[in-house]
Amino acid sequence: MHANTARLISVLLHPALIPTYVFSVIFFFAPSLIAYKSEQKLALLAMIFLLTFIFPVLSLFIYYKLRLISSLSIVNRQERILPFLTISIFYLVITYFFSTQPHIFSLVGQVMLGITLVVVAVAIATFFYKISVHSAGVGGAVSILMGLQYLYPQEYFLYPIILWIFLLGLVMSARLALEAHTFDELIAGVLVGLGLPIMALFL
Repeated sequence: MHANTARLISVLLHPALIPTYVFSVIFFFAPSLIAYKSEQKLALLAMIFLLTFIFPVLSLFIYYKLRLISSLSIVNRQERILPFLTISIFYLVITYFFSTQPHIFSLVGQVMLGITLVVVAVAIATFFYKISVHSAGVGGAVSILMGLQYLYPQEYFLYPIILWIFLLGLVMSARLALEAHTFDELIAGVLVGLGLPIMALFL
């Protein structure tokens, strides 16, 4: 895989974009699960994008400007610890908010909890190991969609599941091509991504 292609894939499948992608699939492939009007779904997606992507990326930019990290891609494992802990706090607060608001469907909170479990697990793992956040994120998307398909077999998650399994292989190939991770680090990310979100759905 060409390096520029690998970089583009890594950007498009950035871990912080996964929540927006996952909720987009849920809202528009299984509209009966969360019975909001279209404008309500778009507003909630905008909130999810702001809270789970814009704010975390801004925090990375601040850490970079403060020279707490040497690059926005955070290739050094030790430099990842503080940003990942900060992002974990963001996600924990978001999950609490979604889970306690009576006007937000409980499934939204469950899915967000699954995503947050992955984020926290990756942050903890980073103290000891350079786990692949990309493979954990995409693996988490696969796990959530497979769990929803099992719980709600009448919904249409089959094609999104197939697509996300393909994207998982694609992002793993991209990270290998960029020499950002070893194969073991990618597999560790996949195992975390596949294992934790489904727990949130079945609790």
